[in-house]
Amino acid sequence: MALISAALILAIGIAHARYGRGDGSRISTLQTRLAADLDLAATARDIDRASVGDTHVARFLGVEFGMSEEAILAERRATAARWGNLTIAHTLAASDSQGMTVAQVLHLHDLGMGWGQIAAGLRFRLDDAVRAVEAESRVARGLKKADGKIARIGADGL
Repeated sequence: MALISAALILAIGIAHARYGRGDGSRISTLQTRLAADLDLAATARDIDRASVGDTHVARFLGVEFGMSEEAILAERRATAARWGNLTIAHTLAASDSQGMTVAQVLHLHDLGMGWGQIAAGLRFRLDDAVRAVEAESRVARGLKKADGKIARIGADGL
């Protein structure tokens, strides 16, 4: 029964505009958060599966997030985060106006919150969050040159 309920919620979320209710509203609903969770988790897996190597990913993300290669490698070791989750956490933290750190964002995810839930809690527009993370994932995978300009996420998505 729980599986059927979860599938129904997912289907409703996909049936609506991907990250909105279809009425022009930017209000985050359970369905939109679930859809964003799925998309962001898939993006994290894509980054983790990319075969560019730790050194290259660290170099790409270091440039993109304004850190040295050594600093981002040290951060990855300290947080035990995979590259995909680290990329998402940096992207979300960079747009948070309240000053949430990368470590705090990762901690919320480690506690079991989905990336869509975290983005909604930070009051981001979920479509903007998915778009920004996808842009940064292209950098992490070496498909786009790092330019030090983190994709920004619009706020007030609740």
